[in-house]
Amino acid sequence: MSYVTLQDMISYLNIDTTGDYDELEDMIGAAQQEIENYCKRSFEGTTGTRYFREDSIIVLPVGSQYRPIGSYAGRFSWDARDVNPPYGHTALWLDKELLSISTLTNGDGTVLSSTSYWLEPRNSTKYDCIRLRSDASWIFNTDGEVSIAGTWGFSTGPDATIKQLTKEEAAYLYKSRDNPISEVTAVPELGQMIIPKGMPVHVKMALDQGGYVRAVRFT
Repeated sequence: MSYVTLQDMISYLNIDTTGDYDELEDMIGAAQQEIENYCKRSFEGTTGTRYFREDSIIVLPVGSQYRPIGSYAGRFSWDARDVNPPYGHTALWLDKELLSISTLTNGDGTVLSSTSYWLEPRNSTKYDCIRLRSDASWIFNTDGEVSIAGTWGFSTGPDATIKQLTKEEAAYLYKSRDNPISEVTAVPELGQMIIPKGMPVHVKMALDQGGYVRAVRFT
């Protein structure tokens, strides 16, 4: 589903309402995709089942707590109570953010109760990983996968800021379709090179500073 409608864009651009707007609709889709790619997340929840193998398991310090680094550093760390804590807690790192779980099935086909795990980060409304409690363990039989049925995404729907930034990006793409907006990069050895400007700086800054860019796992 689009974050903004065709009528939203017609009003935003203040253009005639009787035209053929197939191209503008394409720009809306492209703008939404660019924002999702830049932020590494979707701003509209979707229901479905995702599958995970053993390489999605990470080992955490005992007593650690998920903590993003910086306002938009694009990474996370684990804030442990001790300098050199023992290791042993394991968590399943999710490739997409999770809003809620309906069923969590272990690699041996056993359904795990909600009392067997925590969704993290704690005190959040969207989750990046699942940490098992001490009475449970991840099991990966031969060719086994952990499956999670639930609702995935940053939120159930885009907020006002994301809608506005999608309109700005779609307007930028629409206006530059015949007149590509470029910027000049000076290279002393080669003279000047003209390169595409890409996503407007304002849109990037608003996404970065608004906390919309997803932190990613250390490798």
